[in-house]
Amino acid sequence: MAVCDARYVFTLVNVGDFGSNNDSGVLENSTIGKAFASDQMGLPDEQHVE
Repeated sequence: MAVCDARYVFTLVNVGDFGSNNDSGVLENSTIGKAFASDQMGLPDEQHVE
């Protein structure tokens, strides 16, 4: 799993997980998933795009 900025530079990378975890379990337990859940990703507010 990885997150890139607008210049395609990796800002977060998570490699590997244990056993038979499903996709949602892997995301939930990863650094990336925890950052999304705690609103630490620094994402802009939602906006309507036309």
